[in-house]
Amino acid sequence: PDARAAISGMTFATRRAHIVRAALEAMALQTHDLATAFAGDGAAWETLRIDGGMSANDWMAQDLADKANQNMERLIEDQLMEGNWRNAFGAFIDDLSVFPTAFLRGPVFVNTKKAVWEENKLVVRSQPVPFVMRVSPFDVFPSPDSTTTQDGKYMITRQRMLGERLHACIGMFGFREEAIRRVLNDFPTGYAENLQFDQARDRIETKEEALIGYTTPLDTIVYNGQIDGQTLIDGGLLVPDPQAFYEVEVWTIANITVKAVLNPYETGRRPIYSTSWVKVPGSFWGDSII
Repeated sequence: PDARAAISGMTFATRRAHIVRAALEAMALQTHDLATAFAGDGAAWETLRIDGGMSANDWMAQDLADKANQNMERLIEDQLMEGNWRNAFGAFIDDLSVFPTAFLRGPVFVNTKKAVWEENKLVVRSQPVPFVMRVSPFDVFPSPDSTTTQDGKYMITRQRMLGERLHACIGMFGFREEAIRRVLNDFPTGYAENLQFDQARDRIETKEEALIGYTTPLDTIVYNGQIDGQTLIDGGLLVPDPQAFYEVEVWTIANITVKAVLNPYETGRRPIYSTSWVKVPGSFWGDSII
């Protein structure tokens, strides 16, 4: 009755080494379970550091790394599936063979409903999920000095959002609720920029005429590039130096700014990537297979 622990499954062949190995494996498995729980709450571990006397045991450290790696592989696979990676990458490969340059944007965070456990109850919550999106080459407008998506003064892209997706952005970091509601109120059936080449593009892509009562998307202009500090301050985005230039991401619909954030990457990396089947030195656009 005073027992505090038990070891089961032993036979007459069990030796001291088996018990030691079981104890070491138990710690690795407990750490694996803890990492899985953190990942389930949206706080996945990026790095695992160990210290103390047992960290000198190479076998234990390797077993712990193997268990953590298995967990990370499953987590990454789940995120890729959930974040539209395979569909976006498939479309990207198609573009690579047809167009001078192909484009991907990501991560783009999208509020998605997910079932989670809270106090032993299964509840549905909206959580931001990182998505990867294919960007049509027709919707990419680099600055004149650009040779890549990263080196020019700016990159402008257009994306088409349905009203329900825009509404789901309310409450997410950087989005302005008042502006989003204004757009949804002013353009309940959608908004199109009607660029000069859009009709020819629609014919090439064999798009049918919109059905009566069909809600068209909201053309959203996304600016990634540099803006001076004073302009940002005037627009409500506080920065320390009005004369400095800052890398930002700004989304506008019909000249209404629905999102404005500083680039979170210290290096200024923009969340849009491109490549060509044949790259042309010094040129933003390359050559396709066709």
